[in-house]
Amino acid sequence: MKSIFKRTAMSMIAYAIISVIIFCSVMPVSAEINIYSQLPTNYQEQMEIRGYSNPISVIPLFDQNDNIVAYCFDFENSYMIINLNGVVLEHSPKINSPYYGISEKAYYGGYLLYYIKYDNSFLNLYTLETTERITFSSVVNSTNMDYVQSMSYINSLETLSDNYTGYTTSSISGQLKTLNYNDNNACGPLAVEILLLYFDQYVNDSFVTSYLSQNTKEFFYYLIQTYFPTYTTTNDQLVSGMNKYFSDAKLDYKASFISFAFDSLVRIDLSSRKWPLILRLYENSSSSSNWSIDHWVIISGIREYFYQGKKVTYEYKVNDGWGHNDVYILYSTDYMQGVVSLSS
Repeated sequence: MKSIFKRTAMSMIAYAIISVIIFCSVMPVSAEINIYSQLPTNYQEQMEIRGYSNPISVIPLFDQNDNIVAYCFDFENSYMIINLNGVVLEHSPKINSPYYGISEKAYYGGYLLYYIKYDNSFLNLYTLETTERITFSSVVNSTNMDYVQSMSYINSLETLSDNYTGYTTSSISGQLKTLNYNDNNACGPLAVEILLLYFDQYVNDSFVTSYLSQNTKEFFYYLIQTYFPTYTTTNDQLVSGMNKYFSDAKLDYKASFISFAFDSLVRIDLSSRKWPLILRLYENSSSSSNWSIDHWVIISGIREYFYQGKKVTYEYKVNDGWGHNDVYILYSTDYMQGVVSLSS
């Protein structure tokens, strides 16, 4: 991948010296030199454009075949995962990665899927569930993920200014609740609860009763028992449950799942209405496994990166369904199936 941000020779030398000092304190010199020799050449630039510096640790991430497919950088209360092509897959300026501080070999299954080896199985670092069979074709190997190259000509007519290099952000006006009740694969009902609580607080205070809005865990189980009894939800089940909720609450709103050209709707909801949307992360291929991406999150913003006035890539800012806001994931139709949007 071509570098999109220039650095001076002196700044590169200074950064390398700082990096050696930092990493020599947490790993042997030979290991530090070895891992830095394998990193994509543009990792410093990708860090800088996102405002990161002075990594505390960097570790390789492996796929199911024990091949290195990405690297995870942890900073002071922030992290960044970058693949071998130099594409940033996800990052956050607010939290460390789930890998931070672990000594076990780290495995990555794509957006928000973090594993370590546990006996003969793989342990999910958030759910603490194990899986043995992992045939997931990892997002990090997809050539379609290289948007820093491909988007540069796809969006060549979309300009911000003649010389601007940096990023712009559109987002909702309020804050999503950082709830973490995601047990038994109930990420769909949890995403619905977070969305309803946002609308109740910022759009229409009749979305949720006063009692349930103050007792969020009780509200979560109420939604499951009444509208999502299977815990796990398909696209149709999620939308059907939401619309039944609206009908019972006598709310003149409708939920719809949009898969075709959903990114246009995301931009409208965020820029004009300032409404969050629910996003389904799913491996859009003919094969699936226990390690495939299948997770519901809430989009709260979009960040677009520009180089000399041309948009080169963009990311969704999401609530990750594990109790965290401000996690950025690279836009990709390969692993984003569609969104749930509200209309009134």
